[in-house]
Amino acid sequence: NFDDIDASLGKAIGRTEYKGQVVAEGASKKVDEARRAIDDWRNLNPAEYHTPEGLDALKQKVGDILESIPFEQRNARAAVGDVYNSIKTTINNQAPSYAKVMRGYADASETMREIERALSLGQKSSADTAMRKLQSLMRNNANTNYGNRLSLAKQLEQAGGQPILPALAGQA
Repeated sequence: NFDDIDASLGKAIGRTEYKGQVVAEGASKKVDEARRAIDDWRNLNPAEYHTPEGLDALKQKVGDILESIPFEQRNARAAVGDVYNSIKTTINNQAPSYAKVMRGYADASETMREIERALSLGQKSSADTAMRKLQSLMRNNANTNYGNRLSLAKQLEQAGGQPILPALAGQA
């Protein structure tokens, strides 16, 4: 059932238009891109694509649109983000067991994003900033968030299978 997704899409369109006139061009283009993706998905074979797994794939597709929006375009990110969240909510409401399975994946993804932010490992971060944060891991003070970065680095090391802490300790 696409009712909640459609309602969220209507609100997103409302954020970019006033009485049918586009007032936020960039946001309108991204919302329209999400709308087209949802409309295309809606027209696919329901037996294959309107399942929890199918809607999860749609959520990923809209998530890809969301990730392509620069952080400076807050209105566009918020509008498409609301549509993304409505797909997630629809899956949770209509297939609770699938939602339980996916919760672990969502938690792991959020942890990865947190590590990227805390250690400045994202695409827009400078290599210098990332290196300084990695080199500061062995300290336990306000600049390192009292060991939080170290715990995140340990998680990264455990998940990646590559020992980075001995190399950082040796470098320090």
